Amino acid sequence: MPSTSPRWVIATYRLEAGDEARFQAALSACDYHDFTIVDRSDGARDLTCYGRGGKLPPAIEPLLAPLQQLAWEHCDEADLLARYDDKRMVELCPGVWVIPAASSEQPPDNGIPLRLAAGPAFGDGRHPTTRAAARLMAKIDWSAARVWDVGAGSGILGILAAAWGAQNIAFSDIDHDAVRTCQASCAANGLEQATVLQGDLLAPFPCPPQPQVIIANIYAELLHLLLDDPKLQAALGQGQLILSGISHQKIAAVRAHLARQGFTILHEDVEEWWHALHAQRGAASAASTIVASDDENPPL
Repeated sequence: MPSTSPRWVIATYRLEAGDEARFQAALSACDYHDFTIVDRSDGARDLTCYGRGGKLPPAIEPLLAPLQQLAWEHCDEADLLARYDDKRMVELCPGVWVIPAASSEQPPDNGIPLRLAAGPAFGDGRHPTTRAAARLMAKIDWSAARVWDVGAGSGILGILAAAWGAQNIAFSDIDHDAVRTCQASCAANGLEQATVLQGDLLAPFPCPPQPQVIIANIYAELLHLLLDDPKLQAALGQGQLILSGISHQKIAAVRAHLARQGFTILHEDVEEWWHALHAQRGAASAASTIVASDDENPPL
């Protein structure tokens, strides 16, 4: 008889603030990349680990043992994908709509459609960090721009850059399921020739050619690693950054890090307790802030 064992286990643990970089490095050292880390409003993080074959790899069990377990469930791959296969169209930013690739819906009022493949990758247009990054991207002239989308997840932000005129876009993500989802989303938007790479941060990108814009919607600890990467200094020159995924507790440190690296913050977007930044090295303009939330008192 065929096996009835579940194909996936999904386990969620609580990480205390400040532990995320250590766990990211430790899990990666075990050659394990099927996890997500998501901010909570109280400053802690949810670490969610995905295990094929109905179990987590034995190598990571000692790392997880001291953590508070919040959830543990089993599912098959169809159920896992169904979690990410929301059939509803959603507005990402003014005039831009995210639509499931399998849907025949069209955006209203001649809006721009972004077709998104179902898959376990971050970036469905519903999270504040994605929306904030998209609003800042609207301030850039994308005509024929060369773009790197770092930690691309579904690829939604790089695909948006293409819809606005970028001509040469490369995507990267460390997770192979995200790479697969990004490839499918690119194909759904007529970007079959887009470069989708698997690897950590800037490591997989060939340079030259140099990008004019780098997009990174990842958590703050990885943004610090990105800003310290010598490859960023060599590749970007006077180019622009769109950085998102920064919680209210982390924004001051990211602003200071950008200043140390010679970047000027041109615009900042805030939604709920999330911040996104548009920065350029050597620019002289002062920052302006977009507040897209009714929450006037984000958590400290």
